[in-house]
Amino acid sequence: ALDREGQVAVQRGRLPEALAAFRRGADLLGPLHAADPEDGGVRTDLSNLRVGAAGVLYHQGELAAAGEEVARADALVRPLAGRD
Repeated sequence: ALDREGQVAVQRGRLPEALAAFRRGADLLGPLHAADPEDGGVRTDLSNLRVGAAGVLYHQGELAAAGEEVARADALVRPLAGRD
């Protein structure tokens, strides 16, 4: 839901609200991921939130922070590559 909230805020040009939504979602999913790191659904959802945050940061000119979010997103989903 927060991923969708962030996407809608981006579409409306409300980048600070979008970033806040993506970060709230990541904050909520972080403990779930820590509790079960093998849960591919949580990994994917958390990665999508990180990518959303990266997009906002990029558009705000915060390129280093955007790159860090992309790296974090990649680290979440890379282990899922090749799983059935």
